[in-house]
Amino acid sequence: MTAEKIGIVLGIVIGLLIAALVSYVCKTNGKFKSEFDERQELARGKAFKAAFYSNLILCGIFIFLDIFDVVIPAENSVIIFFGLSVNIVVYAVVSIFTDAYMGMNDNKGRYIITFIVIAIINLVLAALNGSFYGLITDGKLNFKFINLMCAVELIVIIVSLIIKDNIDKGGNADEESED
Repeated sequence: MTAEKIGIVLGIVIGLLIAALVSYVCKTNGKFKSEFDERQELARGKAFKAAFYSNLILCGIFIFLDIFDVVIPAENSVIIFFGLSVNIVVYAVVSIFTDAYMGMNDNKGRYIITFIVIAIINLVLAALNGSFYGLITDGKLNFKFINLMCAVELIVIIVSLIIKDNIDKGGNADEESED
C-alpha cells in the first residue's frame, strides 16, 4: 500500500472520529445520541425517503450515461462520493426545513460554527491539494477533489440552517406581534 493510500485511509478514519466528537460536543446534555420527538422521527423518515429517491435518480442517470458511452471526467471514487454527497445534502435540507435535522438536545449554534470550521478546513485542503498535486489527473477529477465537494456540501447545509433559522425567527416575530 502506498503512502498516499495510507494517508487517504487515515484521513477517512480521522474524519469519522471528528464527526463522532462533533456529535458529542454539539449536544446540550452531553449525550452522544440526539433525541427526537415523534413528529421529528416522521419528518426524518420523509427526509430519508427523499434521499433514497435522489439516489435512485442518480443511479438511473449514471446507468443511462454508461449505456450511451458518456464518459464522466472523474475517477470512480469522485463519482461515488458525488452521489453520496447529493444524498446527504438532500437528507439534510429536507430534514432542516421540516425541523428534524437537529434533535431536541442539539445546539444549532455549535453545529453551525463547527460546520463552518470544517468547511474552511476542507477549502484550505482543496486549495493546497490543487496547488501541490492538482485536482485533475489524466483529464479526470481525482480523489483530491473530494475536499472541495465536502466544503460545498457543508456550505449548502450551513446556508440551509441559517435560512431555516431566519424563517423561524421571522415567523416567531409575526406571532409575537399578533399577541
